[in-house]
Amino acid sequence: MQAAGILVIPEDLIVEFNKIKMKGAHPYMILSIANKDNETKVPPDSPQLHIERLGEKGETYTDMLNHVPKDDPRFIIFDYTATTEDGRTGNRLVFINWIPLAAPVTKKVSYSSNSKTVKNKLEHQAEMSPDCWQEVI
Repeated sequence: MQAAGILVIPEDLIVEFNKIKMKGAHPYMILSIANKDNETKVPPDSPQLHIERLGEKGETYTDMLNHVPKDDPRFIIFDYTATTEDGRTGNRLVFINWIPLAAPVTKKVSYSSNSKTVKNKLEHQAEMSPDCWQEVI
């Protein structure tokens, strides 16, 4: 069960996010919430957002899905490359708020209640909130 403390978003996570945003360093990042127990700067009952996986250059959306648990919530930032009708390409950061229906209620509540905090901290241009695997694939 997640603690009722305020979600901590560590600086190293923001640094990696900015590498995606500014330099396209990774095609995606998968984030999860966990309680920190060995970090002296973080109260022991405060949940902390951490990077579960950073995508490697060349990985695709399908590759990313292989690392997302089907029955456990995650926040995902995906660097989507789109091509316009006139042939120009551009990138959009997509925030995916993955909260599957099959997830434990306590985790659904934790991710739902912290979603706004994470979205406000990690600037993005588009958003998805799927709750079943068919909406993700």
